[in-house]
Amino acid sequence: MASSPSCCGSEQPDAVLWQIQAMDCASEENEIRHALRDVVGIAELRFQLASRSLEIRADAKALAEAEAILRRLGYPPTSLTPATPAAPSSGTVPWTGMIAALVLAAAAEAAHLLLPPALAVQGLVLLLSAGAIALVGLPVYVKGLAALRQGRLNINALMTVAVTGAFLIGHWPEAGMVMALYALAEALEARAADRARQAIRRLMQLAPDTARPARRRASPPPRLISTELPSQTRFFSLRTV
Repeated sequence: MASSPSCCGSEQPDAVLWQIQAMDCASEENEIRHALRDVVGIAELRFQLASRSLEIRADAKALAEAEAILRRLGYPPTSLTPATPAAPSSGTVPWTGMIAALVLAAAAEAAHLLLPPALAVQGLVLLLSAGAIALVGLPVYVKGLAALRQGRLNINALMTVAVTGAFLIGHWPEAGMVMALYALAEALEARAADRARQAIRRLMQLAPDTARPARRRASPPPRLISTELPSQTRFFSLRTV
């Protein structure tokens, strides 16, 4: 998806392709677009959510500034070359970390409910809850704190405030469980979106390049015109040449 140029010049700078694995939905695309809107020197942004990539046209100084901003937001980019274009995202869920976080959060809940409220038990509950948050919640915290610094209340900012507040008032098991469940839901949502995009892509590959009318044989065959949308969905129209 292309953005309006933010600078004017006689020559367009070369395009650089970045892979951003942490970007998997339109809200995160809008967050990145909002963060880069004031960077002087950026001529164009093209987002491809299906491959989690960003094509950016900017001068060297603007590229360095944009990369630093993305890293602060929790969207570290990886440079790609024309020889290695961005591949469609596989939507793999990190099951090991997710299961470990859920086990730690459940153990914290069980210890809090079943064991006597001794100091050692409270320390154990605190460690288990903090471990669950550390396993899956650090990316959420990075994005949430970056959004709060910009004055934007997105879901990551709200989760950061909620989990931090619960932790500060002593509800450690609840904080760990909420973060673990939220991270699992986010991973499953991203995987479902990637699978849907791949299914649409495979469906579009079945579309024929040309189509012939059944009755009007005198006219030349129409040509199939395709238009790519940001979501990678394609709408087709028949136009007679």
